Amino acid sequence: MKNAFINTAFIGAVLASHGAEAKNVEEELTRLDRAMQQAVVDRDPVAFGSFLTDDYVLVVSSSKIYGKSEVVADITNPDTLFSKNESSNLHIRVHKDTAMVIADLHQVLCVAENPSIIGFASPTPGSR
Repeated sequence: MKNAFINTAFIGAVLASHGAEAKNVEEELTRLDRAMQQAVVDRDPVAFGSFLTDDYVLVVSSSKIYGKSEVVADITNPDTLFSKNESSNLHIRVHKDTAMVIADLHQVLCVAENPSIIGFASPTPGSR
């Protein structure tokens, strides 16, 4: 009976440490996501590009695919200014050495060739 209690206590301690570890990973991923989104607003291609792997791809709602160089170049486009680029409602899943972050992205941008055009991008509720 004593061994069963010790094993149960050990399993509980291991699970608690993994829970704390996962929470720390989630907090770090949230912090990194905020820093990445801020790099877009700051128009910092080096900082933004450091968050993306060389084989990064972005698939937009029209099904067009953009590579890392195109996405990074877009934030320095003098004709586009992002005044807001914030993610919210983050859902973070961690499994071993892999993590996935799914979030709503709220963007406000101004297009220089027609400053009266302001873009706003946010997902449709329930569109995950």
